[in-house]
Amino acid sequence: MPYVILGMDATLKALVRLLAMGGPIEWRAAFDVPPDFHDDLRHLCGIYTFRDDWESLLGESSALTLLVSGWPDDPWLQQRRREQLSRLAATDLNVVAVHPPCDVLLGHQIVAERLGRAAWQVFHPALIDSDYLRFERWCTDSETSQGARLIQLSVERRRPRCPASEVWRDLSSDLVLVERLAGPIERVGGWGGALSTGPFQLALQMETRLGTLVRWNLLESDRATAHWTAERASATATAEHQASTSRWTFRPEGDRQEQSAPSQSAGVPTIGWEQAVHAVEVMDSIEVAVRRGRNVEIVQDGYNEEAAFKSRMAVGGCLLLLFLLALLIVGSILEGFRYPFVRSGETFSGSGDSAANPGSTADSLWWRLWPVYPLLLFLALQALRWLLRPAPASAKSGVFPAKPVGKTADRTAPANAAGADRAGRKPDG
Repeated sequence: MPYVILGMDATLKALVRLLAMGGPIEWRAAFDVPPDFHDDLRHLCGIYTFRDDWESLLGESSALTLLVSGWPDDPWLQQRRREQLSRLAATDLNVVAVHPPCDVLLGHQIVAERLGRAAWQVFHPALIDSDYLRFERWCTDSETSQGARLIQLSVERRRPRCPASEVWRDLSSDLVLVERLAGPIERVGGWGGALSTGPFQLALQMETRLGTLVRWNLLESDRATAHWTAERASATATAEHQASTSRWTFRPEGDRQEQSAPSQSAGVPTIGWEQAVHAVEVMDSIEVAVRRGRNVEIVQDGYNEEAAFKSRMAVGGCLLLLFLLALLIVGSILEGFRYPFVRSGETFSGSGDSAANPGSTADSLWWRLWPVYPLLLFLALQALRWLLRPAPASAKSGVFPAKPVGKTADRTAPANAAGADRAGRKPDG
């Protein structure tokens, strides 16, 4: 399957290297690649021509896989990426984007646009690290945990002082892994100034649908590391991530059984687009919670055609009622001016036909019932919902597809498989 590159960053470079090491691959083109990465792509992919006419991708077939870099920090590049993803969502291309892939609004727009098509996938570098996969298996595998659920998950991230955009990127990256380990996040709260111009610290507390308490802390340090601690009733496991080497180290404690790395399926493991977008949505809720200093509930409703239809009809109904109210006010004013002329046997034209003929068009009952006709039309449009395709079970149960929780390898999808299942955990409730 041929590959095309759109944008480039350090994470996408690691993905390209991983694919290049897997065997011969046809690299078609590279678009919007910064000059700093030109030499790397020449060496890894043999790409020597770098283009910016990405619109040529709109006519490509589904046999092509597009690798997209993460959401940029520059506002101009964000606007360009927003246009690119919005237009590419209407095509049949297989897309694998680096996390975080986009902002919340664009993410949900793509979810709606891709209904009925193969879902896009998102790449996270932790999914190709064997020690992280062992840590994930320890947290999620019911066989190795003897049925004991995860009680608490703590993340302590240390790094040098940096702009708020880099803190946002680190936190968004961690939230995807948190939801894979502990389930969908339903409530968030916290304090700190790392996401704004305040002190460089951040303390968050979250609760997942499975009842796991999650604590996330950011502290200033000379080295960039992340220390993860997972606690069950009878055992504890830790994992440490070194940002300088992008490597994980897993240390189980209190378990007699050593955790082996789960077997990998063919291709590059990815996470579902909806799961990645939900992590970005949680990130936005965290910003609100920190700014207001209180907990924020996170609504997790799946997107489907029926829900979209109801939302549009609700908005349309409100606008229609406001429009009719305005028309009634204007009509009442005009009727007030018209009434004296009707009583004197005159109309606006002065012909007097309305008084002589009460059944004329101006005084007809059907004419005076005109405010009812738009309402009847709006009610008739409600019948269109029966023409929609029924919502899939995954969309009805929440953000994450209804897929049994099993070994980590079963919860990943190959990046080069069209229509691969979106990864995620099935909620208990």
